[in-house]
Amino acid sequence: MSEPLDIAIVGMSGVYAGARDVRAYWQNILDKRYCVTEAPEAWSRGVLDAQGTAGNRVYTAQGGWLHDLAEFDPREFGVMPNTVDGREPDHFLALNLIAHGNEIDQMVDIVAKVRPDFSATELDALREGLRAQLPPFNPEMLPGLIPNVTTGVIANRLDLMGPNCIVDAACASSLVALEQACRELQLGRCDLMLSGGVHAQTPPHSYMIFSQINALSRERIRPFDAAGTGTLLGEGCGIVVLKRLDDAERDGDRIYAVIKGIGVGSDGKAKGLFAPRMEVQVVALRRAYEGSGIHLDSFGLIEAHATGIPLGDRTE
Repeated sequence: MSEPLDIAIVGMSGVYAGARDVRAYWQNILDKRYCVTEAPEAWSRGVLDAQGTAGNRVYTAQGGWLHDLAEFDPREFGVMPNTVDGREPDHFLALNLIAHGNEIDQMVDIVAKVRPDFSATELDALREGLRAQLPPFNPEMLPGLIPNVTTGVIANRLDLMGPNCIVDAACASSLVALEQACRELQLGRCDLMLSGGVHAQTPPHSYMIFSQINALSRERIRPFDAAGTGTLLGEGCGIVVLKRLDDAERDGDRIYAVIKGIGVGSDGKAKGLFAPRMEVQVVALRRAYEGSGIHLDSFGLIEAHATGIPLGDRTE
């Protein structure tokens, strides 16, 4: 039996669909507010086709969109404004056109075949016009091309000298990051850790893939409901500040919650790459419970993945 983790959450911050901060987020939960909305028109233009089946179309534009809540003032943190543009996901796609295959030249070649009457001068003008619509490609954009700079910028601006890294574990990313942060505190290598997750923009291409496998709900999402037909994606960012419980109590910190145990598992060789495996989820739960000191009958609230996808919901 392992000992309880006893890691205190002493700070929280976040922004989510329909909630500018964690207080509004919690109030939305208490009010049972449904925060799924339609994507901005600019997002769905040219890709939304409710009855379509083409691989480059989506049949729904519903999601947990941040809309205008996704705000950032670079000047507040001493970030040069001329480095911000290249960190937009949309601009990553534009940069990808430059870095992977001279896409603009290919487009101009297609135009030349369709319109053989275009002169070389006109084609050159078209090529330059397309390039002019892309963001500038310069050294200041380097941070936007390297994902781990996400945490590097935070450490740099806040003068944090402990380890910083990003974690990609699909839907479990923020929780696996939390587990790693707790271990750093448990091992005594750090006295305070910041941990969280961010998904600030969902490009239509993500929805195209989910549409191809018919995983998106065409109506209101219904987790743990026999009428559920699929999931929807959401945007947001949440950060917690962690300390060892003894240190938090000694320092008089406000303690929002205490993490007693964490369990981690992977589906291994399941029926499919995206198919959940019940016995592994049971292992993860047992690992979390063991040594936590909490009796299972005392739980008052259980939060689940609850995607609304029938197979995942049945497994949970």
